[in-house]
Amino acid sequence: MSDDEHYYDLGAYRGDTIDEFLHYTAGKYQSITAFEPDIKTFKKLCVHCEGMKNTRLINAALDEIA
Repeated sequence: MSDDEHYYDLGAYRGDTIDEFLHYTAGKYQSITAFEPDIKTFKKLCVHCEGMKNTRLINAALDEIA
C-alpha cells in the first residue's frame, strides 16, 4: 500500500470497515469518502472519524450509476 490510496465506503455504518482499511494500509491513504444514509448511524460515524485527515463523510445513499 502507498500514500496514494483512495477509499470509498458505500455504506459506512459506524466506520468499522474504515478501521479495517486503515489497518491494512498502515494508516497510509490519500483520501477516504464514506456514505451512510441513516442519520442516527451517520452521527456515530462522524464522531468515530473525527480528526481523520482527508476524510469526507456524506449522509446519503447511492443509486445505480448508468
